[in-house]
Amino acid sequence: VDLTSYLWATSFNGNIGAGPVSAPVSAGFIDILDNSDSLVGIEGRLGVRKGRFGAYVDGLWNRVGFDTVNGPFGSRIAPTMTLTYVEGALFYRLIDLPPDRSPDKQDFWGFGVAADAYAGARYTDLGLELDFKRVNQTESWNKSWVDPIVGARVDLAITDNWRFLLDNN
Repeated sequence: VDLTSYLWATSFNGNIGAGPVSAPVSAGFIDILDNSDSLVGIEGRLGVRKGRFGAYVDGLWNRVGFDTVNGPFGSRIAPTMTLTYVEGALFYRLIDLPPDRSPDKQDFWGFGVAADAYAGARYTDLGLELDFKRVNQTESWNKSWVDPIVGARVDLAITDNWRFLLDNN
């Protein structure tokens, strides 16, 4: 069993708007830290394995709210964006080579390598709320979808305490 918490550095690039009125948005992670009035994120992964078989569930919920910005035609807009995803998959251990050790099994002499193949699904939900300040009106939109995922993960044991993971899906 492994439980992992991690950080997600959010950035945005695209257009934000309502109906025919839109404005471009381009904000890197540092811009978001400087200009947002709320930055909340909950991320984590739970994995279990028995023998060569295993499963994992990975999830993220992220909410970013911005201070009021100038929109088109003199409008004042306070946008809030949310991102939710939940991903789950079953995996199979293809390669499991333990690290080389000294004859007394105390010293770490070489890398250990493990490789998994996995398949599952990812649910994604994007939300946008626009608070139009001059007319005191709020509009909200959500878009959700499910994608299949197929991937592989390589786990390289560098020492007893350090590992390098490469995960691609």
